[in-house]
Amino acid sequence: MSTFFFAKEARECYSFEDDQDPAGKGSWTPAMQAQASRLNQSINLIRPELYNDSPELIVRDLWKGNGNLLVSIDGGDRCKHFKDWANYIDSYQHHPIVLLVDNSEISYFEQEFVKLCSKRASIYHHYGSVYGQLTTKQCTSFVTFNPVLMHLAGAGPFGHDQRWGRMNMQ
Repeated sequence: MSTFFFAKEARECYSFEDDQDPAGKGSWTPAMQAQASRLNQSINLIRPELYNDSPELIVRDLWKGNGNLLVSIDGGDRCKHFKDWANYIDSYQHHPIVLLVDNSEISYFEQEFVKLCSKRASIYHHYGSVYGQLTTKQCTSFVTFNPVLMHLAGAGPFGHDQRWGRMNMQ
């Protein structure tokens, strides 16, 4: 549902959808389009292909340096995309980009977090319960080289993790 949240809140929202239904009951893109119609929202669904989902192409073809860029890294190939975007923001630290990394507690992410921390990126980890569950806690992290972009960020509602960031908020 994050696509609909960001489509409502942002100037523009592009969602790269691989068309695999997480529930295993059919095609994801038609379900997304039907939900957008019910919500009366305009969404930009893009099927990720080798030629269109690299950070360089997204920045050049979609963002074009127009305002701040929030990149939500979620979905099936989030580990690859986080690595790609971590390398991109490290190379272009002056770009006003924030990465939102879902399920960032996954150990696969640790190497990239350590690297970004050593480069002095601002990293904010927010732990919380999964919607509808009381015992399962997951992490969503925000990463940027421009901490002013996070100036309205307040403390998250649950504990903090001091392994990967110098500016972890609780």
